[in-house]
Amino acid sequence: MSSDITLVGRLTAPPELRFSKTGTPWATFSVAVNRGHDDKKETAFFDCKCFGALAENIAELPKGTRVIADGYTVQENWETKEGQKRSKHVVMVNEA
Repeated sequence: MSSDITLVGRLTAPPELRFSKTGTPWATFSVAVNRGHDDKKETAFFDCKCFGALAENIAELPKGTRVIADGYTVQENWETKEGQKRSKHVVMVNEA
């Protein structure tokens, strides 16, 4: 299941660029999105991932850069070394 989403926020840290075994670049990063105003502000944090040229471009941005990220959500599942099952939602970014 996935849902379309557009985030407008700031990078919480410099994006991390990696390469797959086949050489495809991919980047992971987190976006902080503020909503509300004055004393009723709330911040939500979103884990994001992108591939290809977009990954290489976003990896050059420093922490605090304002971004608009357009994509969809997916649930990633994995198992720890201790055998515990884990999952989290990730925004797969198509455009930024």
